[in-house]
Amino acid sequence: MAAPAYQEPVLKVVGSVQSYVESSTDYIRLQVFKTLMRLMTSLVKSSVVGVLIILALLFLSIGATLALGDQMESYPLAFTLMGILYLLAAGVAYVMRGRLERWVLQSYSDLYWNEN
Repeated sequence: MAAPAYQEPVLKVVGSVQSYVESSTDYIRLQVFKTLMRLMTSLVKSSVVGVLIILALLFLSIGATLALGDQMESYPLAFTLMGILYLLAAGVAYVMRGRLERWVLQSYSDLYWNEN
């Protein structure tokens, strides 16, 4: 019977393949975890900085509006002008949304594909 002679090498090959698949799976899981953590830390840092910038702009905007209201002697008009300024800024951002999307994709794709 020739079957037992081939059985041992086949079992070794099967064991080697199974070991390779398990180690490859572990490596891929580790790489996915590493990439996700890099992206998450980047998003958290960006969010924290963004919130702080928004708060700063809020207080600067209120201060500028109050100063403009003093100069114009009309607070409602100053707040209306500031609102119009923000609507114009939103319009510009809407028109430039393609560039913004491209910039975000490039920034985060660099984080994803960079091996450092």
